[in-house]
Amino acid sequence: MAAELLRSDPAFADGFYADAADVHVGLKRHAMAFTLTSTSTRFFRDEVWRAMGFASAEDYGHGFTRGYYQALDPNNLLRQLAKWRAGDVGRNAGGDLAAALGRITGKVVAVAFSDDFFMPVADVAADVALIPGAELRVIDSPMGHFAMFGLMPTDAAAIDEVLAEVLKS
Repeated sequence: MAAELLRSDPAFADGFYADAADVHVGLKRHAMAFTLTSTSTRFFRDEVWRAMGFASAEDYGHGFTRGYYQALDPNNLLRQLAKWRAGDVGRNAGGDLAAALGRITGKVVAVAFSDDFFMPVADVAADVALIPGAELRVIDSPMGHFAMFGLMPTDAAAIDEVLAEVLKS
């Protein structure tokens, strides 16, 4: 969906635009989709955006999400999406994800965010279960996928805590 939103802008010109800023309609559409999917229902229900200094959910969408994505290059975003979709380590073991993850010998501490729609805790936990000795840390956050940005002080502190623990080990 994100790719189609970017490409739907007539200024996208099949990726041969002169200036990324020309694709502002596609970037706005992309930002709107991520406003709705990168956080969580709890983010909106509990009006978490207020704690971030925004007057409304729309203000958050314009002030943060749109502001973040408007500065990016659409072709770079499309490349990131393609890499995300193609990121299948199972290909390193003939398509067998369990075999690929089972070969990992390094210490693994995976972090998942409680309300992440893109990488749900259950999915991360299933992968962690396939890695010998791996550990899962779940950070409770209404920020969903955007928790990784550390926009909420509690998220930043929780991320720092996990990183400090890993670096000490």
